[in-house]
Amino acid sequence: MTAKPISDHPTISEQQNGATTGRLVPSAQSLSVEASKWTASLDELTKLSEGWDSYGASAPNSVAIQNARTFVKESETAAVEVQRIEASAMGGVGVTFSAGDREAVVEFYNKGTAHALLSDNKSGEMRTLPVATNAAGYQEVNTEIRKYLHGK
Repeated sequence: MTAKPISDHPTISEQQNGATTGRLVPSAQSLSVEASKWTASLDELTKLSEGWDSYGASAPNSVAIQNARTFVKESETAAVEVQRIEASAMGGVGVTFSAGDREAVVEFYNKGTAHALLSDNKSGEMRTLPVATNAAGYQEVNTEIRKYLHGK
């Protein structure tokens, strides 16, 4: 069974595997204009076909798109501003954040996993982190991104 996007549920209670988790999440109506723009970008990614990049990359599937959608909503709650959303050549969705010479990219793969890359273009520093695709994992990586980009 394919999970519906959270915004398609009649309530704003998060649901997993058909059961309500008791955790409230933003409904589509409560999203900022900016977050709504990003979720619309995710909707556009559903239109990509296999080989979309002319090198044979897999198109983002519903798992990667839904994980990215939930993460974008969590990022808004955490006051971490998304800069770009795009299909990943690795098969999935990339969500990018940046400040100055630093950048953070969270990739949501079609197989349901995710990783973050934190990089500093000036020093050449790079660090990767596995990201748990659940609320706690999104909160943790958003905290790490905010500290990395803004020192808070």
